Amino acid sequence: MVTNNPFLGPQWDDLAVVLETSLIQTYIGGMFQVQTYAKQFGLSPSTSPFVQALVFDDTLQVELAANLMVRPQLTNLQLQELEFYGWQLPEVNPDDYSDNPSGNPNIVRYFSLDTQASEIVEAILTALVGIYGIVETDFWAFPNRHEADRVGEMRMLGRLKASNTNPHKVIFALPGHHLDMLEQEIEDHQ
Repeated sequence: MVTNNPFLGPQWDDLAVVLETSLIQTYIGGMFQVQTYAKQFGLSPSTSPFVQALVFDDTLQVELAANLMVRPQLTNLQLQELEFYGWQLPEVNPDDYSDNPSGNPNIVRYFSLDTQASEIVEAILTALVGIYGIVETDFWAFPNRHEADRVGEMRMLGRLKASNTNPHKVIFALPGHHLDMLEQEIEDHQ
């Protein structure tokens, strides 16, 4: 549970519940995709970490963006920390992948379909917060508009108003943050 995780805490609970419900969609044939908009990475979807997951051969494959995408790039120490927490490093380095796009350029971790969604989400958030440096004031996007609408209906995260950079309202904030940018009130789920 993220509440008791020393990298996380109760401020991440609502996001964890939302991510768990989104992750479960992959078990019935969907793809899990979440894009961060992190200040440390320029608040850009082109340079901020993403998470994606898909079921392959009765195994859930979860990927985090690595040095092909994130800017600034992950350090060797951060890569070692990811390995320590059970993540596999990219199969190829960014330069080799750019020259010949084969192999997986992302950080990967495999989970049995029997693994609780809460355990998987805790692993994802531990990596993003504890190693990548994602903070509570960063943003979370659900690129699939139907999924974004489902997340919005949960009213656990703040949904940002439509804008030039968020025309389909797929970007969300954690409770208590960016209140001036929100379209909807967050319900108290305590």
